[in-house]
Amino acid sequence: MAKEKKDERVPLTKEEVEKKKAEMTEWHTRQIPFLETQLKYEDLLTKVQQSVTDRLEAEYKWLQIKAALMEKQVPQEINENDQPTPKGTPEMVQRKESTQNQPIHRTLKTE
Repeated sequence: MAKEKKDERVPLTKEEVEKKKAEMTEWHTRQIPFLETQLKYEDLLTKVQQSVTDRLEAEYKWLQIKAALMEKQVPQEINENDQPTPKGTPEMVQRKESTQNQPIHRTLKTE
């Protein structure tokens, strides 16, 4: 069986406990200015990030509004019934037009 490990901590006297408490209190008190500086830094950083986020959101909304306005503005010379000008060589356009109204029949290959 494994031997039980004895508690090697030596109990502190009341004076030693009071001395440790005073040391800890003094150490924490010395850290407060640094923590206050860090808090100011974190607050400023948060405000900057929030401002950037607000600006980006406003820009995004503006782009959405602008896109919606652009969609509503259709040039007068374009009519809904007009066909777009086909692209490619005349032969390609002719081939596309000749096959446009024909139904496509596909079959599966069986081997």
